[in-house]
Amino acid sequence: MKRNRLISPENYDFALLGIVVRMKEYSLAWHLNLSPFFNFSKSEDIRIAYLDHSEIQISNYICKSDQHIYTLLKNKLNTEESVNGFLLPELSHFDFFLKLQSDVDNFNLEEIIDVIKKIDKIEYLASLDINKIKNKENVLH
Repeated sequence: MKRNRLISPENYDFALLGIVVRMKEYSLAWHLNLSPFFNFSKSEDIRIAYLDHSEIQISNYICKSDQHIYTLLKNKLNTEESVNGFLLPELSHFDFFLKLQSDVDNFNLEEIIDVIKKIDKIEYLASLDINKIKNKENVLH
């Protein structure tokens, strides 16, 4: 029997920041919410099921507006079943990822980075090239 495969193009049209910080996710979301750019609220955990019947569960906070969707993703997974325990195992040194999607042409990423760097609890912040990440499909949701 002939099988058909649905191939959908992935849209990697977003910026991804890696954050190293020694605090809980709700505390990081609160600190980010002090800036004029963010209004994060806890969202239901994202569950991704794989063909081998394994599943990962990702804790996340979302900030939505008419023009932007910002998602704060915890790198360490909530499930104990996962083999590696990280959303992006090749970037396990990061505690969180901030996914920044915008429909605005003049989206100023540098201004957002500058505001985040002013949070004294953040130890390290890096802008990541999504095309160089091996498991980039894990941040598509």
